[in-house]
This record gives sequence, structure tokens and C-alpha cells, in this order.
Amino acid sequence: HVNERAKQVLHGQGDSFELVGDSGRAWGTALVGSAGSLNPIYVSVGHRISLDAAVRLVSLCCSAARVPEPIRQADQRSREFLSPTGRELPKPTLPL
Repeated sequence: HVNERAKQVLHGQGDSFELVGDSGRAWGTALVGSAGSLNPIYVSVGHRISLDAAVRLVSLCCSAARVPEPIRQADQRSREFLSPTGRELPKPTLPL
């Protein structure tokens, strides 16, 4: 159901919709992080941060990549660290 709704509602960077359970409780938000992205980012509440604040923070951290910049950089650095030759490891075939 979420993927169908995402295709209907999410068209460009910053577009979002809340993910609401049967109880009416908002579990998170589907958010388009960057222009041209086909897959949304799923944002949920965290420790001492509201859903609205988490969505705003993630939106501010998104640039050219689909994932927020801190996560993208952590992924790149971990690949460099784990590589025995110091070169970057191959990119995963599935999106993060």
C-alpha cells in the first residue's frame, strides 16, 4: 500500500506523507530526499525528537544523493576503511 501511495503523492524533492497505522498513530513519514529520486526515505521519531523535527532535519541533510549526507559519508568512509587495499569497495546493488 505504501509504494502505491508513494507513486501517487511523491513527485519531487521535499514531498512527503505520513505513515499512519490502523490505530491512527503516525509511525513515520515517507520523504523524497533529492530531486530525481524514485524511492522515498522513511523517517521515524527518535530519542527526544518529534516526527516533524526529524523530517525537517533529514530534509536539510539531503542534497544530490537520495540518502542524507551524514549517512552517505559514513557509508563511503566505512567502505574505504574495510577495503584491504584502501580503495573503495563496490557499491551495493540495493539502495540504502
